Amino acid sequence: MTSERKRYDDWKQLERILKEIAALRKGWDDAGAEPIDMVLLTSVYDLLVQIRTEDQPAPTRVIPSPDGSILVEWSGEGYYQEIEIQAPFHGDVMTQLGASPAEHTEISWPCSIQQGNSDPVWSRVYYLGKVDHGTCDRDTQGFQEPIYPAERITRLA
Repeated sequence: MTSERKRYDDWKQLERILKEIAALRKGWDDAGAEPIDMVLLTSVYDLLVQIRTEDQPAPTRVIPSPDGSILVEWSGEGYYQEIEIQAPFHGDVMTQLGASPAEHTEISWPCSIQQGNSDPVWSRVYYLGKVDHGTCDRDTQGFQEPIYPAERITRLA
């Protein structure tokens, strides 16, 4: 299999995982966990679309947490990187390369809802399997000068 084909297959698998996360119901962890918030999941989708557009590899794992956060991981020989997303459009990044100490930083990415945007959040939520006309307010989320993930995430490819 070519590396391009593998990368394509990895991203398609990720789409399936995101749809599975979107379909989680109350108690999905057998301990009463609430379903993952669709605005949070949509912000994860936005981040991953941007990472894919930058020709980066798909995450190794995407894991929902009973506390409502989502963990996105990349791992391989000599590196590990994770983004823990606890609030929409904001994540905590931990990167470890080889035996070096782990580095921690925060990232934010822009909410894609804008006046006249042809791809608002609700269309992605619908794509993920739920119809929810979610919105985001850029002023209340502090995105006057967004930090794009590509500026903070180590290139792993």
